[in-house]
Amino acid sequence: VEQLIKHTAHNNRLDIKIQNKKKETYSFENLRERENFCQLVQQMKNMHSATQEVENLSLFTGTWNMGE
Repeated sequence: VEQLIKHTAHNNRLDIKIQNKKKETYSFENLRERENFCQLVQQMKNMHSATQEVENLSLFTGTWNMGE
């Protein structure tokens, strides 16, 4: 993860820039969930950068369709 970009107009959106890939936009239920996610990503980056440089980071994102 190179950069986390928080939207100011839409508090529940987050752009994630990953090295050598295009920017992706994620939507969260609310601002609190977005902030929690950002903190977890930052903790992972800090934890791995303290020990060694990480070449790959796996991130699982799950969604489901509730229907209309």
